[in-house]
Amino acid sequence: MSLKWNKFLIFTLAIFLFSCTSPSDGFGVETPSSIEYKADVAYVDFDSTEIIVMESFPMQVELIIQGDLPSPCHELRWVVQDPDENKAIHVEVYSEIDSSLKCAQMLESFRERIPLGDFEETGYSVWINEYEVGGF
Repeated sequence: MSLKWNKFLIFTLAIFLFSCTSPSDGFGVETPSSIEYKADVAYVDFDSTEIIVMESFPMQVELIIQGDLPSPCHELRWVVQDPDENKAIHVEVYSEIDSSLKCAQMLESFRERIPLGDFEETGYSVWINEYEVGGF
């Protein structure tokens, strides 16, 4: 191949590569201001739960939950709501993952203690993701 064709191919390839990016993103390199965190949310599978009532006044109550996250890259999260008028405590347990991560698809076991709060009386039910798991 002649030198003229080599230059033409290199020039054409360079134009093609640079046309796939925009000048605002630094020719394909993400700057910290252009990176967006995209989180996917998933409910977690839990195998067992235990409600621990501490011998104190007011009673301190914790929920121990064991289960599996969808992958090692998922991060366990929870939200404990205040008791409702029926003395039900709802706990939402879920996981988040940065959707741009590449991660091995295998279950990751967890065991977590979730504080439910301080209580002066009994008769409460505990719910995780719409399933009743016990009471105190």
